[in-house]
Amino acid sequence: MQVADVETTLTLGTQELDAEAVDWQAVEVRFNELNALRTAPRGGLNASRAREEQGERVADAIVTLLDGCQAACRRLLIEGGLKALKLKESYDSPGFGVSPAY
Repeated sequence: MQVADVETTLTLGTQELDAEAVDWQAVEVRFNELNALRTAPRGGLNASRAREEQGERVADAIVTLLDGCQAACRRLLIEGGLKALKLKESYDSPGFGVSPAY
């Protein structure tokens, strides 16, 4: 299952991180990678400014990743919950006309 609605691709130097391609098993790994990049050292003429910009971009990617996870969880709970209730209702009361609990 893919984490849906995450549309951030973060490019840092030659390393590209695609937050959209994260599956449920890899969310924590991706989060840890992004979190490590947030404070990773940067070189250049203005290293302080580059580090600050990198931190902001990575923080945005983390927020987007977590927002996508939360949205996917909400959809799963709502859609899966309603489906489970309908199936339970049809199993518990076939032909008895019991009104839905939802």
